[in-house]
Amino acid sequence: MRISQRRLVQITNNINIYNGLEMIAEQYDAFIFDVWGVIHNGVSLYPGVLECLQALRKKDKQILMLSNSPSRAKYMVLQLETIGVQKHLFDFVVTSGESTHHALQSYSGKNVYCIGSDNNPNCLDGIDIKNIQSPDDADVALICELGINDTVEGLQNTLEQCLNKNLALICANPDKVVDIGGNYILAVALSLTYMKKWAVKLNGMENRMRLFMIGHLIC
Repeated sequence: MRISQRRLVQITNNINIYNGLEMIAEQYDAFIFDVWGVIHNGVSLYPGVLECLQALRKKDKQILMLSNSPSRAKYMVLQLETIGVQKHLFDFVVTSGESTHHALQSYSGKNVYCIGSDNNPNCLDGIDIKNIQSPDDADVALICELGINDTVEGLQNTLEQCLNKNLALICANPDKVVDIGGNYILAVALSLTYMKKWAVKLNGMENRMRLFMIGHLIC
């Protein structure tokens, strides 16, 4: 269902904007924090983050960290600790990488081809799946992290190879771009391009190929 522009304006006009959580902390038992862009910028914590988390913990609030990171949840815990957010400041961690790990289990015993700079992503840990260097013998393609100099245009040939093999494509990071300390790299933009190519190739015919983007299933 599409929302009209008028209705969208009405909704946004009714959104309350607060300078912090102090005014609403007593209204809720639990809080969900996006990690990247809220807790940190990919390099360091934002000002006031630790004080906010500590204050919520003193009020016995449950805290869940939610991230589009392609890493599994246990590695996100380590990353948070590295930049100063210790485990006692949150209860749960949910990541796109953890969801990807579960999605890839359906390809156990098969071959995966990784696109981008991370050719050995930790979301493959513990799965009987072979990481190969060419899409020619792959059963599924995976995007976790792209390099800072990667572009959609520069990866066109790779996309075409995957397309010619009718490979399912799993994108472990649904962000269109990722900000790492002010440097922006592509993520889901590449898989969106792949999806558009699929739409052209299929020409409306039924198919068994499904494009997974964690959080969305396009079929």
